[in-house]
Amino acid sequence: MTAIEIIIAVAVLLIVSAVCVKPLAGLMHRLKIQNAADGMKHYILNARLRAVSNPDRHCGVVFRFHPGNTWDDTLFAFLDRNPPDKLYVQGQDSTYLAPLVIQKQDKIAITIPAGYPSVVTFRGDGSASGSAKIALSLKGFQDTLDLLASTGRVKVTKH
Repeated sequence: MTAIEIIIAVAVLLIVSAVCVKPLAGLMHRLKIQNAADGMKHYILNARLRAVSNPDRHCGVVFRFHPGNTWDDTLFAFLDRNPPDKLYVQGQDSTYLAPLVIQKQDKIAITIPAGYPSVVTFRGDGSASGSAKIALSLKGFQDTLDLLASTGRVKVTKH
């Protein structure tokens, strides 16, 4: 193998890798947002399952999103005190699961559209205290997480 052949092989490898970088970056963004949306969906469904397993004890989820701030976004589940008030009261309601944290370093923008609650409580029949919608976006990729109040169904839609 001559020096010219080695230089040509290296040049071809550099061109191929340069062409692949942009699609791979897009794939990484899509995977980050999909992982966050699926994690939130399963966290919410776990809280719903807890409420269904003991109809006398409602279980809720609090969404704490901080658009534009450096604080991490979190979800945490709580056991609603008796009688249930569909709100999280620190010191009275006990947390059920360790918080789910979406770190700001992942640069995923998470918002709750106007008119949707930041707390949802599940009843023993699996229904929720209200419908919820959460929008996730990252560099042109968007997912929407929808929770239907009447059934407690959670669906992730990719845009």
